[in-house]
Amino acid sequence: MLFRSGMAMGTLTVYAGLDWIKDNVIRQAFSTILMKVMEISILSMCILIIFHHLIMKHLTRIAQFFRTLDINKLDVRLSLERRSSENKDILDFMVEAINGINEYLAADIARRTEAEEKLRRINEDLEISKREIEEQSRNKTRQMMVSDILREEEHLGALASRLVSYLCDVMGAGVGLFYYVDERDGMVRAVGTFAADGSDLLSKVFPVGEGLVGQAVRSRRMMTLDTPGDTGLVVKSALGFSKPSHILIFPFERKGRVTAVFEAGGFHPFPRERVHFLEQIEERVAVATEAAVYRGLMGETKDSGLGGKETER
Repeated sequence: MLFRSGMAMGTLTVYAGLDWIKDNVIRQAFSTILMKVMEISILSMCILIIFHHLIMKHLTRIAQFFRTLDINKLDVRLSLERRSSENKDILDFMVEAINGINEYLAADIARRTEAEEKLRRINEDLEISKREIEEQSRNKTRQMMVSDILREEEHLGALASRLVSYLCDVMGAGVGLFYYVDERDGMVRAVGTFAADGSDLLSKVFPVGEGLVGQAVRSRRMMTLDTPGDTGLVVKSALGFSKPSHILIFPFERKGRVTAVFEAGGFHPFPRERVHFLEQIEERVAVATEAAVYRGLMGETKDSGLGGKETER
């Protein structure tokens, strides 16, 4: 009750409770949490921006470098867009390590490439040596065959026929002629043919120095022609006639004097190792041809002498 000047003015009722305190605590807690969330968000954004600027963009650059890395272009170096500093950090060590790995890989690939190239050259040399040895072995066999022909045949016509046939087989020629140089009149006469019309070609006679054959005798040098003109050589078969696309004229020389000539026609270039085979048998063929010619001349002289004696009788 309220009293004033000894008189009662009314009744005051006081209530006490925790509801206001609870409301106030909740409001203050919500406000505090909201502020802290805002502070943490702002701080996180700042940290992300700083992290991206200092680290993330460099990691992205490193990842992009690895994506575009070419094994054939390992000389490209990795670099980061950042200020250089004397105090190196983990990114600097990472860049140096990556560039070091690239340099090591480039050097290793170069060593491997060089080793493979050396191995390839060695294999090529071995293959060439193997082919050369095989070709030398075949050449020895061919030389023995030629020696047998030169030893067995004494008549010039038979010698030329067998020899030109064998030489065309060795050279892979489709047609061939064999000539001898007649010292009596200085003419080059065809005496043996292979796969050709012998009746026409055996009548061929060339003065020394005229025509391809005569020029080869005078110059004492081998002659080769690709896509020749009308040389008179024609490859004859059951299917018809065809002109060779490559011509080889090889003079057989002894002591500076040509005694025989081999002319061959084919449809492909003549291998160098086969030409070398002709060079190996050159002197033997020249000697055998000269001997066969002398034997023929002696036979003619003997026949003439016998004929003269019979006439005198």
